[in-house]
Amino acid sequence: MKPPSIAALEARLREHADAGASPAAIDARIELAWELGLLDPERSRSLSEAALADASALGHDHGRAGALRNLGYLQMFEGGLEAALRAIMEARTIYEALGDRAGAMTTHDLLANLHLRLGALDAALAHTTRALELGEGLDDLRGLGWAHHNLANIHRRLGDLDDAAQHLDAALRCFEAIEHATGVARIVGLQGSLDAERGEHERAEGLRRRALTLWGESGHAVGHGYAHLSLAESTLERGDVGESEALLDAAAAIGGAIHDPDFHAGLALLRARAAIVAGEHARAESDLVELLPRLESIADAGPLLRALELLAELAERRGAEGEALAYLRRRLARARQSDREEIRARTRNLQVSMAVAAAEREAQVIESLLLRTLPRPIVRELRARGRVESVLHPEVTVLFTDFVGFTRIAEEMSAPELVDALDRLFGEFDEIAGRHGLEKLKTIGDAYMAAAGVPLARSTHAIDAALAALEIREVVRARAGAGGPAWRIRIGLASGPLVAGVIGRDKFAYDVWGDTVNTAARMESSGEADRINVSAATHARISPYFECTERGAIAAKNKGALEMHFVERLRPEYAADPAGTRAGAALLALLAGPREQERSEGAA
Repeated sequence: MKPPSIAALEARLREHADAGASPAAIDARIELAWELGLLDPERSRSLSEAALADASALGHDHGRAGALRNLGYLQMFEGGLEAALRAIMEARTIYEALGDRAGAMTTHDLLANLHLRLGALDAALAHTTRALELGEGLDDLRGLGWAHHNLANIHRRLGDLDDAAQHLDAALRCFEAIEHATGVARIVGLQGSLDAERGEHERAEGLRRRALTLWGESGHAVGHGYAHLSLAESTLERGDVGESEALLDAAAAIGGAIHDPDFHAGLALLRARAAIVAGEHARAESDLVELLPRLESIADAGPLLRALELLAELAERRGAEGEALAYLRRRLARARQSDREEIRARTRNLQVSMAVAAAEREAQVIESLLLRTLPRPIVRELRARGRVESVLHPEVTVLFTDFVGFTRIAEEMSAPELVDALDRLFGEFDEIAGRHGLEKLKTIGDAYMAAAGVPLARSTHAIDAALAALEIREVVRARAGAGGPAWRIRIGLASGPLVAGVIGRDKFAYDVWGDTVNTAARMESSGEADRINVSAATHARISPYFECTERGAIAAKNKGALEMHFVERLRPEYAADPAGTRAGAALLALLAGPREQERSEGAA
């Protein structure tokens, strides 16, 4: 898809101007700010900050992520790498929690750029690889193009120029396919620079001419200005002073809209080089001497070192060897200072990079721990919003189990033996619950509780819970038949509505509440050893597939008389084994469609 034009995004923003702080208006601001980027950083920042405030007030998490990403992008180019990292990582966390792969991909792309600036090539490569994976899954050519752009920069830094060229070619194909003008201009310019680095000057000049045209058509002042400088360098390389100076004059005219001191330093240095090539040594020397104070004020020492080197050569040409030596000594001193500054900068960057790596490892550990106690969709919501809303689920089946005669068993075993036995049994229950799509909720002593249909709805919830109950009963029967304590279990199921949510502030727990939960507990306590006792609502949902025994209305504590049924086994036509404990092909085929649809909806 072709990227939207600034004009189209401006029109979309105007359409939502009367809507106030609506999600649509917030998203329109964020998308426009993202496209403005370096074209108009001040307006991009203003739009993003306003969007962040409104999105936070509305609880619009997707908008909050987009605004943070935009602000991190701007901070990266302003030199605030630590602030940029914090903003982009927070945006990535929200996008991942929301399941927004496209948004997450843009943050990985930005993190790769940040790590490149920090000199952490391994981390840059890891983030770029992840961006590529996400882009391929989404068929996002724009994202893929920028990922290949980053890989080209990484390989260029590593000295792998052939690999860098291959990734630039791949990026160009992506951007040309979607008519992404600035992307195409950027890649063509980089191809020219790479060829110049390889010594292929004729080809480099051709590419730089094309990049100049493309940047001019894009309306991107910064890109257009730098394209003039690059082509001027190529024309100087072959000695065409006239065209070089014309290009530099054009760059100077554009320079009024460019506030980057490096651009203006590069422009002045190229003018001096052009004068030298033209044989106007006195003018070149005068211009360079006048330029030195400006070059000393910018962070990059490269232009200053090059200017001092040129001044030394010019002084030597006119026989002023003392001046030439003074310029070289000055250059040597500045080079040593630059080396010290680079060491300090690398140390700072390494510290930042290590802090980021530690933060990412900590985030992974925290998520892993959360996933051990909370369902994945709940962890996503908690990471995105910092809180979890309680939800009414209209169709859920709750499963309770309890061991019969547990007190006697506990008296026959040592404490370590008892804990080990329970751990093994509950571990098998967990595996069965996971296989049938149940969410384990908790264990209390020797009781086990799980539910089907939370946090994601499942139309097959009652069947899933009944299948899990049959397997749990068989596990306990097998344990009892293996010698040792006579383990026996009661299992109760009830279906209906309930409320689910997270309780606790320091220690989170996902739990469920409602009459369905109480009824399931009564089904278990009103059952019998090695039997699965289910409510009338559960029976109505599973009776076509399971053989059940009606028990009639039985008094239950604090509930009065409730209709109950024992689940005996699967009906033969739906069973995979003679005992009727495992689902056969016919039942699995019936369940496959709804389960796949609900799995896809849950992933989305």
